[in-house]
Amino acid sequence: MQVTVDLKAIVEAMESQDDGQKTFINLKTGELVLYTHEEFGDTDYQMDDYDEDYYDDDEIPSWQKESYDLENDILGSDDYLPLPDLDESNLYHLMEQFCHSLPEGQMKDQLTDLVQDDGKYDHFVTNLEAEGLADQWLQFRENAYFDIARDWCEENGLEIL
Repeated sequence: MQVTVDLKAIVEAMESQDDGQKTFINLKTGELVLYTHEEFGDTDYQMDDYDEDYYDDDEIPSWQKESYDLENDILGSDDYLPLPDLDESNLYHLMEQFCHSLPEGQMKDQLTDLVQDDGKYDHFVTNLEAEGLADQWLQFRENAYFDIARDWCEENGLEIL
């Protein structure tokens, strides 16, 4: 049975991930589960490295039992798949693509130079706002995130609502 997923929920979860948290999808239910390093400590979420004997159930305080069970489920089975990361390199490429999508002219050249020379998102957005292009950028970025999520779902055999 193929699991059905909500593409918008996946995009929102991808956008909210950072270095301290990762979202997984349960391949049986389609449920999105947030995994935080704060909650689970310094455990790396690489499934290949998981050792089910590492933790002793008796050593876990009762208030951590639910989190531990979730961690066990996520890292100890093939039922969970991490969502793709939207890291800085992805954002940098999106900024480049956005610049290339603009009509020829000084603004396109100026933004392209800014991205290539600086690559800092804050500077990029400040310039977009000054030129009245911020809304266009946000729509471009949102569409790109949906494309990334859609491709990821297709690659992993997930049916989209």
